[in-house]
Amino acid sequence: MYQPKDSYAVGQTVIFPAFSFAVGKVVGSRPGHDPARGDFEVIQVLFEGSRDAREFASRLQSPHALNRE
Repeated sequence: MYQPKDSYAVGQTVIFPAFSFAVGKVVGSRPGHDPARGDFEVIQVLFEGSRDAREFASRLQSPHALNRE
């Protein structure tokens, strides 16, 4: 299950509850930075049935609504 605080590896399958439990595969990653949130990682995810990857935050240390304890 995707949570912005977690780390994901290229090739890993991730489930996104916020998108009706869509299944995606991590196909890339890059460093990210936001002055308000600090450093984190951006993962590129390819969803089943799609040709274009979407980007999501990972290793995000600041609070986020999608993170669960």
